Amino acid sequence: MLLVEQGKIRLWDKVKEYIPEFKPYASDVDRTAEGKSEPEDACLWHLLTHTSGLPPYTDAEEVAQKSGKPVSTESLVGYIAQLEKSDPPGKAFHYSCLGFISLAFIIEKVTGQTVADFAAENIFLPLKMRHTFFAPSPEFRNLCVPTEVLDGKPLVGIVHDPLARLQGGISGNAGLFSTAEDLAIFAQMMLNKGEFKGKRILSPLAVERMTSVYPEVAFAGRGLGWDLDSSYSTNGGDLFGPDSFGHTGYTGTSIWIDPETETFVIFLTNRVHPNDEGAVASMRSRVANIVASSIIE
Repeated sequence: MLLVEQGKIRLWDKVKEYIPEFKPYASDVDRTAEGKSEPEDACLWHLLTHTSGLPPYTDAEEVAQKSGKPVSTESLVGYIAQLEKSDPPGKAFHYSCLGFISLAFIIEKVTGQTVADFAAENIFLPLKMRHTFFAPSPEFRNLCVPTEVLDGKPLVGIVHDPLARLQGGISGNAGLFSTAEDLAIFAQMMLNKGEFKGKRILSPLAVERMTSVYPEVAFAGRGLGWDLDSSYSTNGGDLFGPDSFGHTGYTGTSIWIDPETETFVIFLTNRVHPNDEGAVASMRSRVANIVASSIIE
């Protein structure tokens, strides 16, 4: 969205403009071969709303066998681009880590910076979010919560997600470490329509578009990146209103922001330690309800 504001990309740009290998939905290809119609191409907004037709995930070991270990984001995105699409763009919602890995590569292609460097320069450093970064250095690792135990050793300061780990911890779908204090700054910036303590990160209109259900795919219940009313939004509980928005993380993290009451709920748990068998979905909802019910005015 920062690049959209700067006029460097458009949401309606086709994904294949940045990733030429990006394969269309199979039946669209068949129809073209028969001379009936051109295939419909996914656009950047399809990636942002998880309606591109990309599958949710792919096997990291298979990627490593074909592309090496570690793997560059460019190589991984080339692999992702060739995967069969489950649906034509804009027809179905499937939360896809692969779409956001692709978006991180597009940021890198347009700016020459990794998503980690771009986010640090344009978001984290201006907001003084001093404990928010990808691939934390050794000096910060003792502050990181251990996640799953693999081969007898817990992952500490190392991203849990296999595809992000394959890329050295810098990925569009996972790998960002932070604290409740830093996330509170980010949440307040969003409540302030893109500004915090004199530092403007996003324009008010960009925040509005990101945090509204995208009209082209209203059935998905998603904004641009943010979740409002999808099957993943139960972390917002039952009481916050229809303008509230947020997101969850696989390892147990959650943020929910409500402009109506100027409230945000940051919930950082660790459901994957030690064996990826914990569950926090119900607890997140109940905590959000307790917070919402405490608001009297």
